[in-house]
Amino acid sequence: MAINMNTTHASLNLRIKFYSHEYYDNFTKLAETAYVKGIFYARKQGNTVKTNYVTQTGIKTERVEMILYTDDFVDNLQQDDFILYNNEKWIVMKQEEVIVSRFRGKRNWQGTLIYVRK
Repeated sequence: MAINMNTTHASLNLRIKFYSHEYYDNFTKLAETAYVKGIFYARKQGNTVKTNYVTQTGIKTERVEMILYTDDFVDNLQQDDFILYNNEKWIVMKQEEVIVSRFRGKRNWQGTLIYVRK
C-alpha cells in the first residue's frame, strides 16, 4: 500500500486505516494480533445503502453497504479485511479498478472503488 503522491487529496477527505482479516466472535471483533496494514485517503462514492434480508436461519437482519473511492495504491487490501470509518468497523467485500478518461488533465486516470459492508 502506498499513498499516491502524484495526486491531490483535496477531494479525498477521509483518512482510512485498514486491518488484516484476523477476527473472532462471529466476525465482530478484531483479534489482538490484527495490525494496521496501511492507510489510504478516500471519499464516499454515493449514498450508504441499507437493505433488510432474512438469513438462512430465519433471522431478519439489516445490511449496510457503501462505496469508497481512492486514488492511492491499495494492492495489499484484501477481501474480508476490516477498515475503520467513523470509528466503526466495515468489512471489505471487493475492489474494482476504474479508469476515468480525460480526468485531471488530458490523460487517463486510474483509481479504485472499494465496496464495504457493516
